[in-house]
Amino acid sequence: MSNVKSKNPMVYDVRVIQRNVGDGTVSPDEVKAHMAGLPDVAAKAEPFDTTLRGFERDDEDEASDDQE
Repeated sequence: MSNVKSKNPMVYDVRVIQRNVGDGTVSPDEVKAHMAGLPDVAAKAEPFDTTLRGFERDDEDEASDDQE
């Protein structure tokens, strides 16, 4: 059940794929084929800092967390 919408890569967006399969926009086989065709980019991954500025914890806060 392929249609014009299935050519748009946004139909494979993980946030809406279940809905798109459910309403027939894409078939489960199309999803499998799309996923199989994606390149492996794991080697390009880089670590990054996730520390939030302005939300530093006090030593007092950390000590109370350990007691819980």
